[in-house]
Amino acid sequence: HGEFGWDPASWLYVLQEWTWEWYGWLTVPLVPFWHYAGASDTGCLFAILWWCKFPDAGPGGKCDKQFYKKWLPVRVKYVMWTTFLWSC
Repeated sequence: HGEFGWDPASWLYVLQEWTWEWYGWLTVPLVPFWHYAGASDTGCLFAILWWCKFPDAGPGGKCDKQFYKKWLPVRVKYVMWTTFLWSC
């Protein structure tokens, strides 16, 4: 994690950060539940975090100018397509 710099999902990997110690094995029973919750690189929780945090804010913390022209239409199309697929 963190390969591309800023990563909104850094907190998802807290259980992995201290697993080099013997007590890291205490978290092994949590792995299936944590993975089922979507706390992996391709999981639902990870996707929701990126959905909420991307694209980065523009200068002064304002909304990115490309958000309404580029990102919002793509997101709306994606949600409509996914909803259609799940409704079939």
